[in-house]
Amino acid sequence: MGQLQKTDRLKAAGFVLAITAASLSLGQAQTNEEGRDYLARLDANLPEDQARAWRESPGYSQERENFVNVEYRPTLSNDFTRRLIKQARRAARRDSGCRRMQAMANDFGGPLNLDRQVERQVLQGELRNAWTYWVDAEGCDRRYRANFVLVEQMDQSLTSLDLLPGETLAWPSLQSDALPKIALTSLQAVRLNDPECIPSSRDGVIDTRFENPQNAQLTKMFGVVLNGRWSEVWTMSICGRELDLQVAFRADGRGGAAFQAKPNTAAITANESQ
Repeated sequence: MGQLQKTDRLKAAGFVLAITAASLSLGQAQTNEEGRDYLARLDANLPEDQARAWRESPGYSQERENFVNVEYRPTLSNDFTRRLIKQARRAARRDSGCRRMQAMANDFGGPLNLDRQVERQVLQGELRNAWTYWVDAEGCDRRYRANFVLVEQMDQSLTSLDLLPGETLAWPSLQSDALPKIALTSLQAVRLNDPECIPSSRDGVIDTRFENPQNAQLTKMFGVVLNGRWSEVWTMSICGRELDLQVAFRADGRGGAAFQAKPNTAAITANESQ
């Protein structure tokens, strides 16, 4: 019920559309009605002012998101789920350096209707929807969360793409926006100590941690933070070293976010998993 895609870790979050574009051509033969955003279909018979209410009322939005999450969530075959778990376990062992990592729990995160890439292609009738999915692993007194995007094609088949691991709130298109800057900032920091550092396909973000010291209120709908500021720590593995970067985000209310990344150059350590 779909094939897992293997992607470079620095490009893995980039993501939903570039890699699956070839497989989306079958959606062109479907009617646009089939490919409409779920919210548009659910609200098709409502007056226009009511149909817009989900964007204006957080409470109503949460109800709609919960409804979509329950009623339209795709069903995963046992084989597809096993392959997701196997891929997560492999990533956990690679990134943590612990060969005893085992998957402990897994579930859907939620629909990604408001991710700009997903929303555009759903409205164009090129895919049905996309969903986040996570797998938690534990071992060697460590925890690891693997994150995926499950892309539901027009024929209801599924493909899976890697997202960044850990607790990040960044949705797929925001990860795509941020990763080039994160990679460049990390490389510049590491080259202060290792001028000969040349990144390889094994390098990438190996963990993310959510931090919100000001306890700011965030408005999150359909996979996207629409309002608020928050902070995360992204751990990059590059040239045999690990580097933490403090990444500050500010949602712009339009499905994107401004971000700034500051490396902790005083805490660059050897990566024992390599």
